[in-house]
Amino acid sequence: MSDESAAKRHRVASPLFTPLLLDGGCGLELKRRKSDGQNVAYNLTLFSTAALMDTPDAIRQLHQDYIRAGCNVITTASYAVNKFYLDKVEQSHRVRELAARSVSLAREAIAAESAEDVMVAASVPPLGESYQDTGLSEEETNSQYDELLPGLKAADLFLCETFASIADASMTTAAVRRMCPTGRLWISFTPRRKGETICLSDGASVADMIGLANNVKAEALLFNCAPPEIIGLALSKASEVLSTAGGLSKLRIGGYGNFWEELVDLDNWSISKQETDSGKGDQQTGGMKVRDDLTATSYTKLVAPWLDLGASVVGGCCGIGPDHIAAVGRDLCIGRRAKLACDQSDC
Repeated sequence: MSDESAAKRHRVASPLFTPLLLDGGCGLELKRRKSDGQNVAYNLTLFSTAALMDTPDAIRQLHQDYIRAGCNVITTASYAVNKFYLDKVEQSHRVRELAARSVSLAREAIAAESAEDVMVAASVPPLGESYQDTGLSEEETNSQYDELLPGLKAADLFLCETFASIADASMTTAAVRRMCPTGRLWISFTPRRKGETICLSDGASVADMIGLANNVKAEALLFNCAPPEIIGLALSKASEVLSTAGGLSKLRIGGYGNFWEELVDLDNWSISKQETDSGKGDQQTGGMKVRDDLTATSYTKLVAPWLDLGASVVGGCCGIGPDHIAAVGRDLCIGRRAKLACDQSDC
């Protein structure tokens, strides 16, 4: 990307907000490192929580790598800290303990890098399989979050992420607001494409997502864990909806894409269908396939237009690692190293 292009991207982001660089994926980056021979606990049963339980140093190191890549915000390794995962190994009684550990590891990484300006986002996950509505009652949802959220309270903000339905997102954000009525809250949805429409699994529109974000006084509405092209379409629609309100929105928008090929049948996907280790090739029918075209450079080129659309939070999800994030920060002049990058490229 040319210096002139990088400068343009930096300037056209929403004037209300300084662009923030979010970190990249956790579980699949740990999976890759395990396959590279590093001491990392990972399995499909527990996802990233296996490392949280058995090799916490690997998570701390990953946080440090993202800080070195220039991230303003790192996300706790708590996405798989819930009954859905932990019941599989009869460890659901450890939800609060493991959630608190995830925040502590992020804080330790910040201290190790002398990066006190970096914020910790507590990953608040859906309570079932990714990309699908959980179908849980409000009573059961509240009961589970009553265990999880206190363990995450020491983070700087709550990131309710990868939500596939308005119902689940509504119950989750309500639980956060009961515990922290005025705390910082970001909410992120997993968009999908149905014909020419960008929506959620329940058919909710981008306007519906913005409505919920405003109702719960969220600081940011994000889109994650979808191909970067789909994230771009969702951001385009969000920008369009917000512009009709007139003036400058006080709601940040942004996104963090994954490295999967677009999967149409997300409703029948499950993590058990994925390959057990990186490169093993034993994924089942209906599992998601890794793209071979998302290098650090190509991912950055796909992220760049998001800033034109007003995005002020960008990062990566599954399969997007520290090298990708470093390239986004460097080439688009955002993140903790933005000043240095801009000095070097005259932006």
